[in-house]
Amino acid sequence: MYDHLGLKVGNLDASVRFYTEALMPLGYVLCSRDETGAGFGPKDAPALWLYLHKGPAGAGTLGLYSYLRRARRYTPVGGSGQDHATARPARH
Repeated sequence: MYDHLGLKVGNLDASVRFYTEALMPLGYVLCSRDETGAGFGPKDAPALWLYLHKGPAGAGTLGLYSYLRRARRYTPVGGSGQDHATARPARH
């Protein structure tokens, strides 16, 4: 089962506006927001994370990160290959 997904975006403000409207019918709301990213999901449980990417578009800049829930650890399925379970608390 997926725990959360992360996307790199070039324009965070426009992406937040888009996903706010697109995810509303699913009951998802903006749960978290700062200058580098935003999280959407059911209230207090973000499942879709947007990360601001300031670099040029092109090869290697499209990022989709997905994490599976497994025995209270996060297992990366795509993206950087970094196991974020060791880098972050279990809930973020």
